[in-house]
Amino acid sequence: MTAFGESTVLVLDDKEVLGFVALYSNQLRAVFVRRDVRGKGMGQALLDAARSQTGREMILNVAKPNIRAQRFCTRNGFRAVGEVARMYRSTEIKYIQMRSSYASPEC
Repeated sequence: MTAFGESTVLVLDDKEVLGFVALYSNQLRAVFVRRDVRGKGMGQALLDAARSQTGREMILNVAKPNIRAQRFCTRNGFRAVGEVARMYRSTEIKYIQMRSSYASPEC
């Protein structure tokens, strides 16, 4: 939970939390969209909000088995640049590191 303490957390809410994103510098540390509202633009809105906060290249790790998230990131201009493994509750989780260049839109 240290990652959340030092991150900017953006929340989508419609009287209850629908999703959130945790952002530290240009690192997207967490994205969550409630299961019953997935596929309705919540993830896109959260990613767009995160991008507006950084205005520069972003990096993230996606769990290797999470094909849906990998596809979402690829559609949004992220590309795989490597793999890492992290321990979570005594279990090794493999992640794909992804990176995206992003230029802030002109106002």
